[in-house]
Amino acid sequence: MSKMLFHSPLKYALLSLSLLCSTHLLAQEHAITPEMEAELREEFKKHSFPEIKKMLREQSDSLKKYQDFGSMRISASSSTGQEIEHIDKFMPLSATEINNKYHEYLNNLSFSRSITGDLSSIITDYRSYYLPQLIERYDDYNYLNNELKITSVTFTDGTTVAVNDSDTEAKGTFNGTKRIASISMTASYTLPLLPKQLHFNHGDKSIQEQIELVQMSGHEVELKLPESAHQNILHVEGLDSSGLALKPLGSSSYSNDNYYVALLHTFTDRALQQIESHQIKDKEALLQFFINNYPSQEQAHKTHPPSFIATYQFQGEVSAINLFMRPESKREIYSFQLTQSLQRYFNGMISAQDKTGKKYGLISEQGEWIIAPGYSRLEHAVGDYYYAAEAHKSVNDASVHLLEKKRKTS
Repeated sequence: MSKMLFHSPLKYALLSLSLLCSTHLLAQEHAITPEMEAELREEFKKHSFPEIKKMLREQSDSLKKYQDFGSMRISASSSTGQEIEHIDKFMPLSATEINNKYHEYLNNLSFSRSITGDLSSIITDYRSYYLPQLIERYDDYNYLNNELKITSVTFTDGTTVAVNDSDTEAKGTFNGTKRIASISMTASYTLPLLPKQLHFNHGDKSIQEQIELVQMSGHEVELKLPESAHQNILHVEGLDSSGLALKPLGSSSYSNDNYYVALLHTFTDRALQQIESHQIKDKEALLQFFINNYPSQEQAHKTHPPSFIATYQFQGEVSAINLFMRPESKREIYSFQLTQSLQRYFNGMISAQDKTGKKYGLISEQGEWIIAPGYSRLEHAVGDYYYAAEAHKSVNDASVHLLEKKRKTS
């Protein structure tokens, strides 16, 4: 159960120091710091002693409700009346399968290129979200984003140039305007190793990897475990008496910090008892009681870490469960080349911009200007004909021009 759920009912019970600065306060080895004492004194000034007593009583009631809630069982959802439904058994991802599918995808990428003066920009049709779509359940592993970088470009004359400022989405720039034969790339992504599998039968009392089976009843399974172990669970598979996998219906979980709540409850009741017995007669005496006795959450968690309760439901009566823990992983590096270009040369020429990026012309495969930049728009139509708008005209005033290697007039 979260701190927020605990603190919310005490929003106006300012005697609970967890309200004043919960994260800072409860992280201290000693619950009351000088800073907190100063804040507490300011809060005490705002209320009379009878008001504080009433607030303590409300806080005690809230803590009692919290303790009662912590002892309740929380069901994921109702499965009454649901027919039994089986599914295929869970199969962990195969590193070999991921490699094969991802390599196939990468090797079939294409690239495009734009030229501005002596600088070329290159981009591929790679999409970072494609791998999780390509590999079912890959997203469940919560791995780092995949990275794809362009490292170099090889021209048709055999020369090579390094790519500058390549980002992780396969974009980059380089100096050069000659026709590209291929681009070299490096992909970096994460592969899972084999996950550890735990098995619990009905009535199993064993504790595995700090995970305890609380109960297995009908369609529902309840586990008690540290929150870290809960976060490390990749998949929970429910099995019927025949060993067939059952369709999951849902799950729920909450943190149970009952030990610390009990300390707070005891502390609050002690304060009330001493007020009733006149051992604490005024706000200053109560303040000193807080300073000397307020329980430290950090110390409580050292001896009694909060437990985590997780509940899972399935479409059928559960006789056993398989727990698949998140496996260790390795970062894979794959280097490859692309030769498929999305841009075409026509009669050995392709459009390019001058260094201002405002005028278009035609450049040869060797990177030389054949048609000088003099157009605001230049698009290939057919053969040696282009839709072109002269530089002094609007891009909407394009007409068909004949642009050949041997001539520069339309």
